[in-house]
Amino acid sequence: MATVERLATSLGVSLAVALLMCLAACGGGRSDWGVDTTPSVTDESVSISGTVAAGAPMIGTVEARDATGSRKQALIGADGSYRLGLKGLTLPVALRAVGFVAGHRVVLGSAATAEDLGAVVNVTPFTDLIVANVAGTSSEVFYDAPDFSRLSPALLDQARVMVTQRIAPVMTELAVATNFDLRRSPFAADHTHFDAVLDVVHVVVDPVARKAVLSDVINASSVQDDLTLPDDHEPLLAPPSGSYARAVGELVAIDAALGRLNALFATTVPAADDATLRALFDPAFRHSGLDLDAMLSARALLSPDSVGVRLVNPVIVSRSADGGRMRVRLQVLDTLGHAITYDQVDSDESEFRQDADGRWRLAGDRRMGDVSVTAVNSLALASGDSRRSLSFWVPSADAGVRYVGVTGPGLPPLRAIGSLGRFAGVLLGLDAGGHFVLLGDSGQGTGHTWLEDCATAATLAACIDFTSVPQGAAYTVSFYDAAGQVVGDVTTLTLPAPPLPAAQAQARAADWFARFVDWTPESFAALSRDASVTVTWANPADMAYTSMQAGLQGSGQLLWQALDAHATSVTLGTWPAAAPSEAPAAWLWVDGPADRSFAIVARFP
Repeated sequence: MATVERLATSLGVSLAVALLMCLAACGGGRSDWGVDTTPSVTDESVSISGTVAAGAPMIGTVEARDATGSRKQALIGADGSYRLGLKGLTLPVALRAVGFVAGHRVVLGSAATAEDLGAVVNVTPFTDLIVANVAGTSSEVFYDAPDFSRLSPALLDQARVMVTQRIAPVMTELAVATNFDLRRSPFAADHTHFDAVLDVVHVVVDPVARKAVLSDVINASSVQDDLTLPDDHEPLLAPPSGSYARAVGELVAIDAALGRLNALFATTVPAADDATLRALFDPAFRHSGLDLDAMLSARALLSPDSVGVRLVNPVIVSRSADGGRMRVRLQVLDTLGHAITYDQVDSDESEFRQDADGRWRLAGDRRMGDVSVTAVNSLALASGDSRRSLSFWVPSADAGVRYVGVTGPGLPPLRAIGSLGRFAGVLLGLDAGGHFVLLGDSGQGTGHTWLEDCATAATLAACIDFTSVPQGAAYTVSFYDAAGQVVGDVTTLTLPAPPLPAAQAQARAADWFARFVDWTPESFAALSRDASVTVTWANPADMAYTSMQAGLQGSGQLLWQALDAHATSVTLGTWPAAAPSEAPAAWLWVDGPADRSFAIVARFP
């Protein structure tokens, strides 16, 4: 594994686009509690429609699955709307939306019964929670093995009432109608009315613990939902009057500021000294180690590659108590309006600050370096060994940064690290090659960037206890100079979800991991200088898991390529040296929901 640890997150995209990415949202009725036995839909025009959103519209697809295993899909529009024809399906159907919301890969569930034909059926974090409460587990787990007897109007309505009770204080504060049906009432993803509820309340479901957490991101309150208890309906705390309206108004103002920024790059690249451009940035701007002058240069944001790229659909991550700062996630769109996403990019969050004139300005992620923390499940083909790890990746940092410290749930406790002093969590330092790697207790570089599960890494001095890592875990990141003094801001990274249990990932290998099919040349002995190397693979069976990268490393050489979403073959490049003495390491990297990654590791044949 050590041979590929630095590679799995190395992204060879143009600097400008990579930086842009870094900157870069009345039902019920039947009394029966059994399965709906409605015959198959035969009318070509019969469909369902609605909105797919989670603080911003989803970019992706909606799929319906019935009890026979038949499926239908539809694309989601730019405004989050969809229409899905149901001809040939037997109701009820389980719904699953897969795509990106503000740069993060998201899977959301919902359901439709015979009563919903021709009507609205939304797909949001709240419909996802409705299905989860009906199923007693996450909607994603349910969709993979659905029990359609649970998808009756009565059970769905019971769960809808329970979820509505939980968010009732939020709906009341935002003046959402009391008869609004979370699953069946129409709404627009425009930050008004019910959509404003999606802006200020986030839902995270833990499929392993079978629990969900609903969080008020404006007032820092939360409530837990035990999916195994059907009568569990504790509500969120009532918010301070006006707090949501102010926050949503600020989000709309930030969205407008992004619109002004996008307009400057619509057809050309503005000059670095353009007053309109600079007015959109906070003077103290700092992003992944770059200050404002470095960002506004031809090597970064002002590259020709930035023309036509847009930052859209901000989603609230957090807001300062005084309302003067807001941290948001952003979605990056290319010139065709397609979502730009790269695995292992956690810094698509950025802070906005309000100046004395009330204008919102981009302040960056506030970090002295580019840092990501990622949940990884890995599978070694040769041994069948399945493991889970936390990956720390620091591809670049300010010249004055010598160490990066990360603290948070599951990480090692306070301890001495060589002569550097006492640190909690993990410490990364520059090695002789200029790469940030994890430091061992001796203070020397380990050559690793992955921290393994303590359950399978008993021989290692440092490991991570995943039993202590919740959904949405927050990790604090500090940057240190050569003297061990903190430089720049101390910031946080959010891990949407820990890696899945190793046994579960191994059991679902065909669904979640890509698989090698063929290599050219056929053996590593034929890797002569300038030999073209091509790899063919099979993508994961589950469409929510997307192959992102393929690579090869050995004898000090590296070949890799980012992958198109539906590709099954790629030429990695030409081997730059003589044939290696042993088989190089090879990998296929897959991105899954909740920003989890799945790496298949093998040896060149």
